[in-house]
Amino acid sequence: MKEFDYIIIGGGCAGLSLAYELEVNDKLKEKTLAIIEPRKKYKRDKTWSFWKVFNHNFEDCIIKSWNNFTINTSENSHELRTKKFPYQSIDSGKFYKKINSKLSSNSNISFFKNLNEINSKSSVVFNSVFEGELDKSKLWQHFQGVEIETSQDVFDDEILNLMDFNCDQKNNNRFI
Repeated sequence: MKEFDYIIIGGGCAGLSLAYELEVNDKLKEKTLAIIEPRKKYKRDKTWSFWKVFNHNFEDCIIKSWNNFTINTSENSHELRTKKFPYQSIDSGKFYKKINSKLSSNSNISFFKNLNEINSKSSVVFNSVFEGELDKSKLWQHFQGVEIETSQDVFDDEILNLMDFNCDQKNNNRFI
């Protein structure tokens, strides 16, 4: 079985970001890297959103960036503006294409479906996959979303409605 200097378990956002940063910062010139990812094909399957608090290498993957956002309560709506820290969304399809294109140019990087396919005894292993039972009481934030398409423009896409408390919360915080 082949040995690698580094192994990244999980080829999602975290694992691929790590591999990309290692590659663009020339940390893999004399090193080998195995990425363990069971998926058969990368496709646009999600978006990731975050406050941009420092520069990053994925500006070309941004599908939307907001400087204005609202928080709604049952009494009124509060609009807030931020030029310094925009809220950005990355399209996973663009992200996967960018990362995999860059990584495929380095013959020292290989993808595998299962860790059992390689020898990991002398490798430095980065595991970005959560293992075990998820204790939801320890989650700080967890978001699940639904993408909605309408035949007419309904939303002002220049303002992000970050939180809407003007709806039944059902013992949760609901973000709309």
